[in-house]
Amino acid sequence: MGRIDIIGNKVFFLYIISLASFCYGQESIDISVRDTYGRKITQVVVGKPFTLHVLLQDIDGSNARVSIERSPGIALHRTSVQMRSINGRASTTYIYTGRADQRGMYVLGPVTVDDGKQRYASNQMRIDVVDELADTRNKHNEYVTLQLIPSKLSAYVGETLSLSLRFYYPHDGIRAERLIQPSIPHSIQSAITGPFAGTETIDAVIYDYSEWRWDVVFQKEGVYAIPAYTMEYVDHSQQQAGHFGFFSSFFNDFKVKQVSSPGVSIRVQEAPAHPQASKFVGVAHTYTASLDHGATVIGQPVVLTLELASDHHNASLVSPMLQELPRSLKYYESKVENSDDGHVTRTRFEYIVQPLEVGEWEIPAQSYTYFDTRTETYETIYTAPLYLTVEPGAQGAGHFHESSNNQQQSDNYNASDDVLRPLHEVGPWTKEQDRALIPWWLFWLLMTIPLWHSIGMYSFRRWMQHRDDTVMDRRARYAFTYARTSLKRVSNTGSAQDLVMIFKQLCADVWRMPVHEITESLIQTRLKTSLSPEAYTEWNQFWMQLLEGAYTKRLYDDVSFKQLCNNVAVWLDRLSTWL
Repeated sequence: MGRIDIIGNKVFFLYIISLASFCYGQESIDISVRDTYGRKITQVVVGKPFTLHVLLQDIDGSNARVSIERSPGIALHRTSVQMRSINGRASTTYIYTGRADQRGMYVLGPVTVDDGKQRYASNQMRIDVVDELADTRNKHNEYVTLQLIPSKLSAYVGETLSLSLRFYYPHDGIRAERLIQPSIPHSIQSAITGPFAGTETIDAVIYDYSEWRWDVVFQKEGVYAIPAYTMEYVDHSQQQAGHFGFFSSFFNDFKVKQVSSPGVSIRVQEAPAHPQASKFVGVAHTYTASLDHGATVIGQPVVLTLELASDHHNASLVSPMLQELPRSLKYYESKVENSDDGHVTRTRFEYIVQPLEVGEWEIPAQSYTYFDTRTETYETIYTAPLYLTVEPGAQGAGHFHESSNNQQQSDNYNASDDVLRPLHEVGPWTKEQDRALIPWWLFWLLMTIPLWHSIGMYSFRRWMQHRDDTVMDRRARYAFTYARTSLKRVSNTGSAQDLVMIFKQLCADVWRMPVHEITESLIQTRLKTSLSPEAYTEWNQFWMQLLEGAYTKRLYDDVSFKQLCNNVAVWLDRLSTWL
């Protein structure tokens, strides 16, 4: 039972971790403008449509009220809603089609979302509306790229060179899985840190990227051609909407893809020779010295520390020789430690200094000569002198006799003189108390929580589908009533372009299709099969007159616009008998 209980506890904690991973998230709203290729952009062309994506992360978007603040001159209308669940994290994306008919800089956002419980707000973004936009489809045909970026292309032997690797990707569904690193000869590399998230705009296209960083120190001169780094990634955006919630990801067959970085050449050269130089190559800031005690007795050692503060580096350094130390002070090299706060590296050289004579002794200033990569010359920095007071006291001798007595007692030790006792009763060992186990009914209840969660998510999706079907049927039943109501509103405050949208929305409701799929060619094809040849000819004349009033520069007075509205009302009555 003990082993079963241990396994039960481990499974319980694993379920708690898995539940926490998909039951809790961080709510956020992100907006982005995309072109017809799905790329994030900051520039659009006058009169050409673009799409605005409003991503709700961990926010219930089923009944949320969404409002978008924007500059005057930008027309927006919602075209679709996408709901997705990846690894237990739910997201809703509202997609809007927009257009701007005049050049200039426009502001989109913030987008506010009210889900009935809380109000959320997004960021703002600016878009530049221009007359013409260069086609970057061929220049940036690789949406997923990997770039190796060195801090510079030339270095010295022993100098720390920073490298960063950026993985560019077009959307959040792409995830980096494994980095394949090549070997770089005659070099020492630090541990890789990251990833760090960021964005970069190239030719008005916004690219998201993940960045990894590390350092490399070359030990020999030469020209090093750093081979390509390879990143394996998976596109989770193609994940099928499963009916098993969290466990759906186990049934998706994702294909692992690879992308490689271009090669980079780095020239490494030796620093000029110097008779007293250290092995440090870089940029040093300060060089300080300190003692852990300013006073001691004969034979009692103190710790002397020399600390070198420099730019970030990973080169291994050796302790420098102490210079002009008094003969009454004997020293031994102890250890070398490095600490790095991300900006400054502090290298501590520690020495054990043992005084042999009584007196006031000076530890003179210590110098450190290094090759400065900024000036490409050798520089020397100095510490301040230190003073050590050595007193005669018998403390050291007492310690010596005490240790000798202890040694003598240990030599005369006889194990038979001790009374052996059980280890669990004597000594620093204590018996571990039995921990309380969770009840089995609670264990099985927690194990079934993911199942109930999956059932709930499946029921929620079915309800959403049923609700959408119900709304679609209702709009199809009252399509002409909605169209006539819209006509009354447009005839008072609208424009001829709104009259065109009335017919597009009418066709979308009658044919049970999304409004963004309704095109002029589709309308003509459907009506040609539904109307008689004479009626279809009259419809073409009316439709051309309506498009001419909506999208040309011809001037229409109030009487002409009212006449268009009357013609629209007549055709709504005629189409209601034919469709």
